[in-house]
Amino acid sequence: MITLKRLFVSLLMVAVATTMASAKNDETCPGKSCEAKEKAGVNTLTDVSVDSESKASVLLNGRNDFKADIRTKHIYYVGETLSVFVKFSRGIDILADELADAHIIVVTPNTDAYSFPVDSSIGPQDRKFFSLDIENAETLPLGQYQLGLVVTIPGGDPLDIKDWYNGFRGLLDMEGIYISDQPLPEDVDADGECDADADGDGFCEDKNTDDDDNVDPEPLPGGTL
Repeated sequence: MITLKRLFVSLLMVAVATTMASAKNDETCPGKSCEAKEKAGVNTLTDVSVDSESKASVLLNGRNDFKADIRTKHIYYVGETLSVFVKFSRGIDILADELADAHIIVVTPNTDAYSFPVDSSIGPQDRKFFSLDIENAETLPLGQYQLGLVVTIPGGDPLDIKDWYNGFRGLLDMEGIYISDQPLPEDVDADGECDADADGDGFCEDKNTDDDDNVDPEPLPGGTL
C-alpha cells in the first residue's frame, strides 16, 4: 500500500516535470488559468472591471473557493456494496457558472488512471457518485484503489496537471479504497476502516508519527531548522 501511494505521488511529480515547459507559470496565470479567465471574460493583461472582479477572484484564488470531499468506507470485502459519495461544501456556484469542472480520478491497483465527470448541478448535499455490488474479484479487481477529487479549468483534462484549477490547488481530496476477499490484519474489528489510519484517508500505513515523510529529527550540521 505504501508503494502504491508513493507511486501515485511520483506519477504526479513526473507529470509536473513534463508539462512545466509548456505551461504558463507567471504569478497571474499559472498553467492554463489564463485561458479559463479569458473564457470568463477577464482581461489578463489589464485591470479588470468592477463587473469582472468576482470572476477574477474566483479564478485566481483557486482552492480557497472550493471545499469538497469524497465520502466512502475505506475497506470493502467481496459480497459488500461499494458506495462513493461526493460533497461540495463550497464552490458549487463556480461549477454551476461553468467556471470550473469537477472530476473523480480513479487509480487502479495496476496504476491505470481513469476520470469521471461530476455533474455541475451537484448541489451542497451528499451526492452518491457510484455504487457497485462486489460479487467477486472479477467484478472489481482486488487491491488498493486511489480516488482523487479534482477541479479543472472549463473543458480541462483532469489527468493533465496543467489543466487543474490553479495547479495543485485543484486537488481537493484523495481517498484510498482497498478491496479484499478475506479479512485484513489492518482491519481487526472488521469495520471497513484501517485501524492505524490516523488521518482517515484510507491508507493503512499512516501512523501518528507520519513515517512516510522521511523526516530526520536530527538538526542539520552547523545550524537548526
